[in-house]
Amino acid sequence: MVTPDIEKVPLAKNSKTRYALSLKHLLGECVGHEHMSSLKRKTIRAGTQYLAMENCLLEIAELHGAESARQARSVLSGYVLKSLQRNHLVVGNILRGERIDLKSNAIVRESGKQGGVALNRDEYNAVVEYLLAIDPAEGVEKPKRGRWTLEDAIAKRRNAIDITLLQAGTGLRISEARQAWCGLLVDSGDGLHIEVVREITKGGYERVAHVLDQRVVERLRDRLAHAQSSSDLIVGSPFDAAKVWDLRNCSKVLEGLYLEMADTLKIEAFKAERSHIWRATLNTMLIDVVPHAMRAAQFGHTEKVNMKSYTDKALTSEMVAASRQALVAYR
Repeated sequence: MVTPDIEKVPLAKNSKTRYALSLKHLLGECVGHEHMSSLKRKTIRAGTQYLAMENCLLEIAELHGAESARQARSVLSGYVLKSLQRNHLVVGNILRGERIDLKSNAIVRESGKQGGVALNRDEYNAVVEYLLAIDPAEGVEKPKRGRWTLEDAIAKRRNAIDITLLQAGTGLRISEARQAWCGLLVDSGDGLHIEVVREITKGGYERVAHVLDQRVVERLRDRLAHAQSSSDLIVGSPFDAAKVWDLRNCSKVLEGLYLEMADTLKIEAFKAERSHIWRATLNTMLIDVVPHAMRAAQFGHTEKVNMKSYTDKALTSEMVAASRQALVAYR
């Protein structure tokens, strides 16, 4: 009932085409990607919950870019919800007035370029060393306004550093990194891996994500040593470590850190890129070391060809060792 509404609106043909494509993205009808958070198979009640719509839009941003997600929001709000409201299936539009950050973790595509943006070996090494060397308390001042303390400001910076290192070492999505708890972090003695369970994965299926940088392994082992219990979040909210860090606040703090690194380390990519860059970077540096399907499984890609071609897509111990050697060579 939405498509006819789009067709009836006095818009340019190109605009109608874009809106029709946005509707397909919302429904997960995409040739190039499998949208695990689409609204297609959800009931009206489930699909019109705020979290369901937010996750759908964030996934579109990650797979197709911020502008595609913005257009999808316009279609969702202006056509889908409006149509449901007109037919007395929902009351009101809960998206109206709500801010959803569609830029921070969106893939950025240059004209004619596919596959995201990756750091080179010197940039990757510089970032990891820079983050490991930072004293979170240095240069931090108490916020002049609001109820937050100096300790809160320091905790935000420390968590931004550690969650960035976690992503740089594993390629976890920001949503997965925010929700992962210490019990999912398994230490085999030779290294660490994270059990990305269904409760936290955005890709829709469970996987194992190895920590591929030994420097990050040591940082995470220190986190584990100070955890009160296995249920503690690896990087929780800076205001309450037992709670998941709010995406909006997390994205705002990370934006400041990435812009700082862009300026200090002279990495131009960080002026536009955020956490998605680690998935592209790790995938690129391992492209000649680890088979495609295994790389896809490490990062939680859901291309059907990877699901069908390999029954066991977890990295073997030999592959993990080769990956770590590749990181050493890469830097």
